[in-house]
Amino acid sequence: MIKHNYTSCQSCHVDPSGGGVMTDYGRAQQQTLLETQWGTPNLEGEANPNTQFLYGALGSSRPEWLLPELSVRAGGLFTRSVNLGASSNEGQVRDLLVPVVMASDVRAAVVVGAFRAMASLGVAPRRAFAASLTPVGDVDGPKLISRDYWLGAALLDDALFIRAGRLTLPFGIRSVEHTLWARTVTRTDFNDSQQHGVAVAYSGESFRTEAMAIAGNFQVGPDEYRERGVSGYFEYVFAPNLTAGVSSLVTFARYDRLNSEANTLRQAHGLFARYAPSPDLALIAELDALVRSSQQGGLRAGMVGYAQADLEVVRGLHLLGTVELLREDQRGAAGTQLGGWLGMSWFAARGFEVRLDGFARQIPVQGQPSISNLGSVLLLHFYL
Repeated sequence: MIKHNYTSCQSCHVDPSGGGVMTDYGRAQQQTLLETQWGTPNLEGEANPNTQFLYGALGSSRPEWLLPELSVRAGGLFTRSVNLGASSNEGQVRDLLVPVVMASDVRAAVVVGAFRAMASLGVAPRRAFAASLTPVGDVDGPKLISRDYWLGAALLDDALFIRAGRLTLPFGIRSVEHTLWARTVTRTDFNDSQQHGVAVAYSGESFRTEAMAIAGNFQVGPDEYRERGVSGYFEYVFAPNLTAGVSSLVTFARYDRLNSEANTLRQAHGLFARYAPSPDLALIAELDALVRSSQQGGLRAGMVGYAQADLEVVRGLHLLGTVELLREDQRGAAGTQLGGWLGMSWFAARGFEVRLDGFARQIPVQGQPSISNLGSVLLLHFYL
């Protein structure tokens, strides 16, 4: 959207920092600016009936204050892992082809005057255990999940937004690619890393910002594994097609929920930018410094980042190129780990996206030689 001189998110999304449920205006802009135009284009950005929930099938029976959504993102993943330290061909190469369901969620928002509310409910066939509403048991088994839900108020002509609930952490670039190292290592992804707490956001003409007091993720337990702290960002608008910002995150947990290290203090501090040098090209980048300390591991530092180019060759068809890096001491890796992605995203029709990506990564393994990971993923996304 930076190509279309949209520097903030709140006009198109109920969440002031973007993502999740879209407003009626956002749905109209999605059709006008993002999707392939097969029929008569909606040039005015108005709420065309077929942009609404279920293609407008509910008609006037849907109250204006209710904004429902359905999102299903599923497909297949192929990976080839090459163990660079294996002594035999049998242990060197491993191929894996699996079906994947990235999302199967129903979401809804309520907008009445200054009052705002949002909630989501879905099913995760694999993983996403940190968003589970039911006992996890088998980590790769199906589970009922809720990624985010909150209550809030929009004040000062919607410039000031106060929320409380389970929220996506305000940090860096909010991106659907939740498997990027910048999202997984900082634990700020859309998939299941949301936290409970209170957030305050403000959007002005030349900047936007949000800060959150993190109370912990109460969908995991026991309490010793919950992180408490703060997270936030500040982004300045230098031009309608250029923004840059800073973000920071500091959390503490009695035990880290991923590796059980005691008294873990986790920090990430970085820079990010969005730039559109032409109406067809968008560039985004993020670089974060990582600082981590624990009772067992002491003080460790690292960095993570990525840069992505998005070229729209024709309306709705995007070619994507991404490079990423990671240096993180606790994974026992020597040197910087690199990754690269080439992909295509086609918003082929109203409520339908085709996404195809190929990737190559060098994955560090604690105490072992690194693994080269090659793969491709095809996803079909229905958002109604």
